Amino acid sequence: MQRITDAIPFKDIATFTPDKPVTVLAQTGRGKSYWIKNDLYRYAKENRRKILYLVHRLILRDQFSEEIKRNDKEDIIDMRTYQSLSNNLGELDLSRYDYIIADEFHSLLTDSTFNFKTDIVLKNILAQTSSVKIFMSATGGKMKKYLKEKGFETHDYSLPFDYKYIKDIEFYHRDSALKEKCREFIRTEKKAIFFIKSLEKARGLYDKFKDYSGFVCSTSALQYLYGSDEFKAQIDSTRQYIEQNERFEQQFLFATAVMDAGVNINDPNLHEVVVDMSDLDTLTQCLGRKRMTSGEDYVNLTVKSISKRSLNGRIQKLNEKISVAEEFIRCDYRGRQDLYIKQNIRKHNDMIYPRIVDRTTNTLELNELMHFYNKELKAEYGAMMARGSWGYCETVKERLRQDRYSVYEDACRNMKITEYCAVMCDQQMDDLEKDKFIDMLDYRFNGRQIRAISKINREFEVHDIPYLIESKRVQENGERKFYWFIREAEDENESEAEIA
Repeated sequence: MQRITDAIPFKDIATFTPDKPVTVLAQTGRGKSYWIKNDLYRYAKENRRKILYLVHRLILRDQFSEEIKRNDKEDIIDMRTYQSLSNNLGELDLSRYDYIIADEFHSLLTDSTFNFKTDIVLKNILAQTSSVKIFMSATGGKMKKYLKEKGFETHDYSLPFDYKYIKDIEFYHRDSALKEKCREFIRTEKKAIFFIKSLEKARGLYDKFKDYSGFVCSTSALQYLYGSDEFKAQIDSTRQYIEQNERFEQQFLFATAVMDAGVNINDPNLHEVVVDMSDLDTLTQCLGRKRMTSGEDYVNLTVKSISKRSLNGRIQKLNEKISVAEEFIRCDYRGRQDLYIKQNIRKHNDMIYPRIVDRTTNTLELNELMHFYNKELKAEYGAMMARGSWGYCETVKERLRQDRYSVYEDACRNMKITEYCAVMCDQQMDDLEKDKFIDMLDYRFNGRQIRAISKINREFEVHDIPYLIESKRVQENGERKFYWFIREAEDENESEAEIA
């Protein structure tokens, strides 16, 4: 397997210049951070250069800082979070760094939807005329496009992506499936990590299965959580254990976006990854938290699906935000002030934000990252809708280079039908029982319920239900009546063996 040290020759480091950002796009586990902490560190050490290493989560900063301290590399590498940079822009002189590393730089884009400061951070990084900027991510395609749109010529490195370690992809529709999956994992003694977008939903699942679970969220999110000091201490303990051991002790780990990138989980007993985050880049990052420990290691991925109707609703909300941004661009300064203070615009306070120019001057600025991201998401959702009712699922399957996927609710329904058929096998069904059976199946084509035997049997075949429906004529009281019978379908392999 190729690594970043293979893609970026050591001699190339000397050719990096401040006016041409370097982008490194490679799958998780390909040694992006290793290259920084080894090859780039060695070059910087030999040439008396300083490195600012920016990451987007405290848990990631702490994990990397411990490694840098352990290897005595603090003389060259200064570890910080993007958040600390945004909170101390006037205090930290970026120009004193020869290299600025924007690790997991896709997060500047994805976090822009709720934090306008990522826009400010990126503008300040790009404004440095004496520092080489290196942007690294497994999902940096959109950000790379953004840099191009801003007129930057980039020096690009990338490695091919490989998702052969994914054994199965399963989608689910209803949130109740999460509890059902937990019960299934408990019965089968499977270890699992759950990435949940909603803090309340993640906490609810933890409360339901706390005897089996750990919980991790961001430090800022803790203030919104009810709970004892003991519960909050458990979060700190779980986080520290992950930082030190690159695994978690409990059977389940419920995590918010705090663990969506950068953190490594090296555990040969972990194979179940459940993601309740719809953004494709975030989904890919969550999947990448589980590192492959051997050639036999694998992942079963479970993902929350998005309906066509939901996609359309998201597009409508994005259109509203895009409209606000475009109106802001057209307005003069006074018009922008009026736009900002309008009651119906205040909900877009992350789209338009005030910025202090100096002690006497304030200005209003557009969150350009958020505006760009909204337009990208609109195009992405539109393409999914064009693929039909299963557009989101098909897009995920294609992105992860898989041949097939299953739907959890379908599997549960098929199991229920199979169990019913087993009970009713070889028993005759009269007209009333037939109607009940058809209603239970509720197979439909173009919205109309399927009632014909041939079409029901075709659905059984498609859904791997090992039964067939037959109609038989029965003599009763001197009359001939037709009944349906359920019988086991003949196994093709067994039939072929008998013929041979």
